[in-house]
Parts: sequence; C-alpha cells; structure tokens
Amino acid sequence: MHNFHKYLTTTDFEEAWGFYVTTVGYSRTDPNEVYPHNQEHPQTHSFTWNNGRILDGYYIVFISGGRGIFESALSRPTAIAAGA
Repeated sequence: MHNFHKYLTTTDFEEAWGFYVTTVGYSRTDPNEVYPHNQEHPQTHSFTWNNGRILDGYYIVFISGGRGIFESALSRPTAIAAGA
C-alpha cells in the first residue's frame, strides 16, 4: 500500500464543535528509513532530529506492524510494537 495522507480544512462551524478531525492517513516506513517523509507533508508537520516539531492537536497513532521507538517532549524513549 502506498502512503496516504489527507489534510482537511476546517471552518468556524467545525471549530465551534470543539472537536474535529484535521488529518487522516497511512504510512509505511521500512527499517532504517527516515520518518516522517517530510516531502509528503505540509510545512507545519516538517520534522528534523535537531529541531523536533510541535503539532497543534491530538494524534492517534496505531502501529499495525513492526516495531520502533516513540519519543516526545513529555515522554522518555519507549519501545513500541505492532498493536500499540
């Protein structure tokens, strides 16, 4: 399956609900491959190891296969695997 990302626009109507979806997608990342694929995302989602990134929202990430390390400003590096 190819990588797929859709960035949705919101209006005042959606924002008045206080909860709305802005991004959906699927990404396959092979072992030792750079993630995220910055060329596939808007500048607001660009990431570098030196600068990190701050995303304005809450994100649900499901790991369907493989394993890796998750790290954030609020968490230590944590091993993740399929089903997480």
